[in-house]
Amino acid sequence: MTQNDGTIESGWIPNGPERECTDPERLTYSVGEVAQVLGISKETAWKRVWDHTIPSFHVGRRVLISRRAIARIVAGETAPAGGKG
Repeated sequence: MTQNDGTIESGWIPNGPERECTDPERLTYSVGEVAQVLGISKETAWKRVWDHTIPSFHVGRRVLISRRAIARIVAGETAPAGGKG
């Protein structure tokens, strides 16, 4: 989390359990967080990222999924189980 001056709050753990997957302010999620939101295993989520069923992008070495992509999957516009969608 950032403070009003743009600095990182001390003690905040980026991947800690207090990080909420449904925070409306967040624009991106990790593959593990998307797996949790969709109710699938991390392995399945990674497979769907690799086969491009779950759209993702890289920031450095991190693989991220946009909130919009998650919404499309939940709405049935993209099938997370590997089907064409």
